[in-house]
Parts: sequence; C-alpha cells; structure tokens
Amino acid sequence: MLESIASSNAAQIATTFLVGGVLYIVFRNVNVILLVIGLFISIMIMISFILEIGEYYSYSYFYKRSFYLFGDSITTAMIPIFLWGALSRRRILSIITASAIVLSGGKIGIILLIFSIIMLSIFIKYDRKYHISSALIYIYISVPIYFSFIMLSHAVDFVGDNFYFLDSVRAVLSSPLGLEKFSDPPDYSLKGAAACSSVLRCFQTQIEAAFLQRLYSSIAGSWMTLQGGFPGELYPATSAEFADMMIKMNPWGMNDMFSIDWHYWKKIGSVQNPYLRIGSGYGLIPLGGVLLLLSSICFCAFRNLKTGEETANMAFTCFYVVNFLFNQTQPWLTSGSPILVAMGFCAFAILFRQRMLCNLSWPRGYIGFGQGRHKVTTDR
Repeated sequence: MLESIASSNAAQIATTFLVGGVLYIVFRNVNVILLVIGLFISIMIMISFILEIGEYYSYSYFYKRSFYLFGDSITTAMIPIFLWGALSRRRILSIITASAIVLSGGKIGIILLIFSIIMLSIFIKYDRKYHISSALIYIYISVPIYFSFIMLSHAVDFVGDNFYFLDSVRAVLSSPLGLEKFSDPPDYSLKGAAACSSVLRCFQTQIEAAFLQRLYSSIAGSWMTLQGGFPGELYPATSAEFADMMIKMNPWGMNDMFSIDWHYWKKIGSVQNPYLRIGSGYGLIPLGGVLLLLSSICFCAFRNLKTGEETANMAFTCFYVVNFLFNQTQPWLTSGSPILVAMGFCAFAILFRQRMLCNLSWPRGYIGFGQGRHKVTTDR
C-alpha cells in the first residue's frame, strides 16, 4: 500500500514541490547553489541553441528557440533566478540568465517576467528602485546577445555542413543523455520552420492556434473536473488516450460546436491549465485543497511584502504570486516540472520569512532578530 501511495501522481507532485523546498534550505546555508544552478542551465541552453542539441525549433532565419533537455517550461522556472541575481547585484548571472530566458523564448514565461518586474516596482522601497532599472537593462542587453547567437548558430551550421566535424561533437554531447532522437540531421518541417514561413502564418501558429488549443483544453478540463475527475488508470496518460476520451465523451458537444477531430485533440494532448489538470484527475474537493494551500502561501507572500521584505528575497515572493495568479497555460502542477520546483523553492522562502516575522524562531518574550533581539517587559 505504501508503495502504491509513493508511486502515485499526487505523491510525485508533492515530492517535486518539496525538492524545491529542500533546495531553499540548502540555499540559506550555501548561497552559491542558486548561482551554480542558474549558470549551468543557462550555459546548456546556449550550447543547445548554437549546436542544435536537445529540443530546439528554428521558425525562421531570425526566430529560434532552444530548451536543451529542460522543456519549454524552463523559461518560466528561470525567472526567480534572474530576479534574484538582479536584486542582489550579481551582474554576470543576471545577464547570462536573461539571455537564456530570451534564447528559450517561452512566450508565457516572458509575459510572467514582465508581470514580476511590474510587481517588484510596486512593492520595492523607493530608495531601491534602481534595482528595477538594472533588471530592465539586463533584459535589454540580452536582445543583441540573442541576435549574436542567431548569427553564430548559422555560422556553425555552415562550418558543420562543409567540414562535418560537428556531427561528432553533437553525438558526443547528446548520447550520454539519451538525446540522439533530437540530434539526428534535423527535419526542419518538424522543427518549426513551416510555422513561420510568413508573418501572418507565424501569428496564426504561435498565438492564435496556441490560444485556441488552451481554450479547448480548459473547457475539456472543466468538464472532467465536474464529472468528479478521472483518477488513476482512468486518466488519459498519453495524447492519443486523451484524444480517444474526448472523441468518445464529446464534452458539452465541443466536437460538433468547434469542429474538433481526433487529430486536433491529439495535438492538444492533455489538460494544460495547471489547476484544471489537478481537478480533471482528482475532482473538485482535492482541487479545492490544493488551491487553499497555494493561496494561503500567497497570502503570506503579500503579508511579507507589506511588512517589508528583504530586497533579494522579493524575487522569490513576487515570482510565486505572479505564477500562482497568472500562469494558467502551463501544466506546472505535474511531477518533475521545473516550475513546480521553483514554486516549492519560493514557497519555502515565503514561509521562512513569515516565521521570522512572527518571531517563532526565538523564545517567547523576545522580539527582533539576530544580535538585535531584546526581552520584552510589561508593567502589571
């Protein structure tokens, strides 16, 4: 029984969240760990972008995205590292992580970054507003870096086509990680080139089609949630099983209303809204419990900001709030999600700060922190 519980999806989601919490506890004692993680992820994305290793998409000559093996959610997961670097005045880390965010090119991730900077500008102290300007400068610097990497990747392609030595380099870097399937001679029709053959088509495929897919996915997820959820083996584990279920069940007549066929449902693949993904699997009551937990931490985050958050820690607080409220399109409440790890990290940062504000770290009768704490006396 314990084995089945440990292997369940809910347990794996909780474990992923707690991994982020453990990373924060380590970070409190070994500050450099976040710097190492940020630099490692950023450098691997840059290598993937130039050498076309791992998961990458070339939409046009000047539009390319690369995630290496981290998936497209890595753009969002990198936001708190970038903000922490900017607020703690780690310039090299900030420039490199900002460049990695732009090179990975996740649209919702970039939107969430903008929202996070806006939230920081609202809550940060007036005499520290220059941190916001610094963050914007780092993002500005990342734009010419992106185009420099575009030109460098085309130069590498040219060299590889003429001398063929890059195939060996790609094989060496890919095979230990099981990425051979991504590193074969690319079929650019499958790597995104056909999606942006014109400006209109690029808009249709990158914005309009993405919006409709998420809309239909959310409607389907709402229907599955109101049906009580489909736990365990009842839940469609693959995109084909999801398509089979949607065609068979035809929730609220969507297939007829929107002319959706099996292939389109397979392209959608799953419920993409993070909260409806939980509801579609477990029903309304577990979904309510998850929302209660996450919103309670969000309440603590606003309390921290109101009572005076340390500048660098605001990166974690603002990212948690923005992702919780506005990230409705990425299925980040899943096991192994980099965003869920980042949310666990930020949640523990918020809760540790809340514990300090409530003076739970010192014996009763004392207030303050560190060497400045003093005993409270009352007249009777």
